[in-house]
Formats: sequence, C-alpha cells, structure tokens
Amino acid sequence: MSQFIASDPDALVKSSMILELRNFVSVPFQPVLNGILRDNGVDQDDPQPWYKMQVILDICSEIQNRVGPNTMFAIGKKAGDLRNLPGDPQNLKDALRALDKAYLGVHQGNFIGHYRLRTLDMDLRKGEFEVDTPYPDEFDRGLIMSIVRRYKPHKAVNIDVQRKKGWLHRVDGGDSTKFIITWDQL
Repeated sequence: MSQFIASDPDALVKSSMILELRNFVSVPFQPVLNGILRDNGVDQDDPQPWYKMQVILDICSEIQNRVGPNTMFAIGKKAGDLRNLPGDPQNLKDALRALDKAYLGVHQGNFIGHYRLRTLDMDLRKGEFEVDTPYPDEFDRGLIMSIVRRYKPHKAVNIDVQRKKGWLHRVDGGDSTKFIITWDQL
C-alpha cells in the first residue's frame, strides 16, 4: 500500500486520532500543526466524529515534507507512549498483536491495511512485524519502537526496530514494510 494515499477513497478515521496529533508534537510545532489541521478542513473547536482517511494522510505528508521523517518517527513514538492498547496486554507478543485491533478501532473502510506480528522469538531476541497501512514508515517504526520499549522482555536492553533489508518497503513503492525488532539481554 502506498504511503500517504488511502486505497479506499471512502475510508474513515476517527477525529480523535487526528486531534491527538497535538499531543504528539513539540510545543513549538503546535501552531504550525494547528495551521495544517485548519488548512485540511479539521475544525478543532467542532470536529466531525469521522474524517476521510485521506485527510490525516495529507496532514502526515505535510508534516513530513515540512520537518522530515525524523519528526514522523518522534510522533509515532509519542503515540505509542500515550495510546492505550485494547485487551490490556501483559507482554510484548500480546501488545504487538493489539496494535492491529487499536488501528481497526479508529479506522473504517475497505483496504485500510493492517499491523501484523509475523514472528517473535524470545530466545533469539528477534521479531518481524509487517505493516501495510498508508501511513509513513517512520511513523510506524516509532510506534513499534515505543510499544516494544513499553512491553519489553525482562532485562531487555538495546532495543532496535529497523526496516528489513532486501524487502521492497512502502517508502520505496512496495505494498508493505517489514520491520525487524531486536534486543539484547542483560
């Protein structure tokens, strides 16, 4: 699925997801974000319950174009820090699986994408996670990093989340992005 382009033009996203962006950006950037929201038809004083998914994708695209992918990574990390996951996960595997439920809880439509835990080997301290949503890779990398840090295995250190080498990722025109999750053990 291409980044920043909704596969279903009728797909919707809850307004809370759009308005939460204000909690995920630095204070100096908030006036810029408010302008981006306004320019994309988001009324912060009287928001609609749902917006077209393309609206939030346009907002994300503008943020990334203005300040770069590192900011999208930071926004993803902050989103993972602040967002409650459904089902009250108690471990890393359950938390990573809950990401898809959380995503589907704030999106409606056909072909909106998914978050999928492909593998997680606690002994090898490695996992593979696939994302086929239209959100930017760096946002998702930050989100996954935050969730792994929050639900990390006991004594896990040096947590890392990177794109899988040799895979055609969304940022390069692929249909999905695979992330490799690794950590060391004390």
